[in-house]
Amino acid sequence: GDDGGVFSLWNKKGVENARVSSGAMTLGSSLAVNNNAGVPVFAVASDDAGDGRIQLVDHAGNLVIDARTIPGVGGAIMLKTVQGKRVVMLAATSDGGSINLMNARGVPVVLASTSNNHGGAITVANERGMSVVNVESDGEQRGAINISDADGNGTRRIRPLRGYSP
Repeated sequence: GDDGGVFSLWNKKGVENARVSSGAMTLGSSLAVNNNAGVPVFAVASDDAGDGRIQLVDHAGNLVIDARTIPGVGGAIMLKTVQGKRVVMLAATSDGGSINLMNARGVPVVLASTSNNHGGAITVANERGMSVVNVESDGEQRGAINISDADGNGTRRIRPLRGYSP
């Protein structure tokens, strides 16, 4: 009908093992693969704007891997605990890649990305998310380390000596 349709495959025990839908279960189309208990454990879908998404679920129905497109930006992959907390995020942007590691409370505590001068940067934060260590390449292609107190203040910057070569 006008709302789309569903095509399902069932096993001999009457448990749905796979489903293809168009407009009925999602805004776009989807393909789901179920485990022997009928729980969808893998899904590929498109949304109304035509962007895609891939989801991986454990045997109990907890979403643990979520890969999706970010319109106008790139793609992202999120790894989650069985409680639904996002603990790892990988993203692609026009400026380069980004990796975030979150603590048990969902606060980003390790961030690796490209810097504004196209080099790399790694930031370590405390449990509150305050940046306390930053390692980066500077505009002259040298390394720099920034160390701060627990509130992100009193930053001390360490750079290599100019003209020194052992």
